Amino acid sequence: MLIAKGFIPTVALDVMNAVHDEEIRLLNELDVLIGKREAGEDVDAELGALISELLNHVEYHFSNEERMMREAGIPVYPIHKSEHDRVRAEMQSFCADWRSEEGFAAFSYYIRQTLPEWFSGHVGTMDTVTALILSQNMS
Repeated sequence: MLIAKGFIPTVALDVMNAVHDEEIRLLNELDVLIGKREAGEDVDAELGALISELLNHVEYHFSNEERMMREAGIPVYPIHKSEHDRVRAEMQSFCADWRSEEGFAAFSYYIRQTLPEWFSGHVGTMDTVTALILSQNMS
């Protein structure tokens, strides 16, 4: 398992935790398919579909968080959004060329190393603060 339960911190809003849990599921499934492809199995169709699902999910995740922050008038919105924008572009880049040998190696490293570390740090800092502010605004 790439990301164990508890590796990503929980935040003060259940709706955000549910989105994070779904992302963990997708990354863990990608890890399995990456391993199968490395072992020589033909999983390209499944891998392509799952990459699309991840990209769509991340777009939903980021857009929804950004909407909630704008609606609540959270002052750190521009900083949080700029980090989302950076990761959106990064993910698009790594996911675009996964079919080539060199591209697959970079994609695999990104999914297995870079993204989980970033995800944990982002949730533990920016999302934790955002969820706390949002939960206080909702009470």
